[in-house]
Amino acid sequence: MLPHLPGYTDPIITERTFHASGLRVLHTPTYSPAAFAARLHGTLLISGARTTLDIAQEEGVPIGLASEMVDEAEVQGVVCRDEAEHGEVRWWLNVFQGYVWDGQDT
Repeated sequence: MLPHLPGYTDPIITERTFHASGLRVLHTPTYSPAAFAARLHGTLLISGARTTLDIAQEEGVPIGLASEMVDEAEVQGVVCRDEAEHGEVRWWLNVFQGYVWDGQDT
C-alpha cells in the first residue's frame, strides 16, 4: 500500500529512508530533501551558524529527525559542521563547495 500512497494523498505523502540510520519516515513535499536543504540554506544565509537543536525548533521537528535531515544536507554539500571543544556542533553554509585549490598559498 505504501508505494501507492502518493496517488491518494493531497498534499502528496511520500516515504523517505535516511541512509545513516535507516530511519524511515513519511513526509509531505515541505520536508523533501530539496525543500529542506533550500530552507536550511536560506536560514543559515540570514542567521548564520545554527545548532541542530536550533534547526529542530525552527522546523518544528524532533531533534533526532532534524539531525538526520541536516546530516543528509551535509552529504549533499549544502552545509558544513564546526565542532567546538565541548562537543557542540554548529552548522554553517558550505562556502567550500566547488572550491578548487590551485596549490598556491597566496
